[in-house]
Amino acid sequence: MKRIIISTLTILLFISCNKEPKLEYKYDNNDDLFKCSSVDMELIKEAVYAFEEYLKEYYIFQGPKSVHKGLNNYWKISITNRLPAIEYINLHIIKLRDILKNETSLWITKNDKTILNFNHPIMDCISENLIDSELKNLFDFLRNSNTFSSEVFLASLKWADKRIKDDKAFETYLVLDTFYARILNVDFNNLEESIKTNRKNVAKKLREEGSEKIIENNLELLE
Repeated sequence: MKRIIISTLTILLFISCNKEPKLEYKYDNNDDLFKCSSVDMELIKEAVYAFEEYLKEYYIFQGPKSVHKGLNNYWKISITNRLPAIEYINLHIIKLRDILKNETSLWITKNDKTILNFNHPIMDCISENLIDSELKNLFDFLRNSNTFSSEVFLASLKWADKRIKDDKAFETYLVLDTFYARILNVDFNNLEESIKTNRKNVAKKLREEGSEKIIENNLELLE
C-alpha cells in the first residue's frame, strides 16, 4: 500500500512539473482595447500591449521611446510580407504566440503562409470600433468582397494618416495580422536559421526594388 501511495505521488509530481505554466498577464492595469463579447479580449489586450513594449524597445533607433515612434518604424515592415525582427522577440511574446496559435479559428494557413481569418468575430469587433468611418467602409468592403489582405488594406494608408492615429481597433488588426500571424510558424528553437532565412528574403526583396545601398547600411534594421 505504501509503495502504491509513493508511486501515485511520484506520478502526480511528474504531471505537475511538466504541466505548461499559466501565462502571466503583465498588462491587466492598462486601458482596455474595446469590447468584443465573443472573443477573449484579455488575451488580445495582453498581445497588443506586449507588442507595444517590443516596439518601444527594438523599433526606436534614437531619441525618446514611444509607441507612436515604434509604430512609425514598424510601418515599413507591416505594409510588406516581411517578418518582424524575430531575434528580439521575448519569451512572453512567444508564450502569447503559442496560446494564440491554439485559437485555430483565428487563422488561415495557405501555401505555408498564415494570415488572420477575416471572417473571425474579432474582425467584426474591429470593424465596429474603427474610429474613422471612411476607413471602416474600406475595411468592410474588402471583407465583404473576399479581397481582404494586409497588403491591399494597408496600401491606401500611410503612418501619418490621421484616420489611424490613436485607434486601438486599427492597431489590434495590425498587431494580429502583421505581427502574430507572421511569427506563428517561426521555429524559435532554431532561431539562428530563421534569422538567416529572413535576412536572405529581405535582401532579395530589396535587390528586386533596386535598394542596394539600404542593404549595405541598414539590413539589420529592416528584418
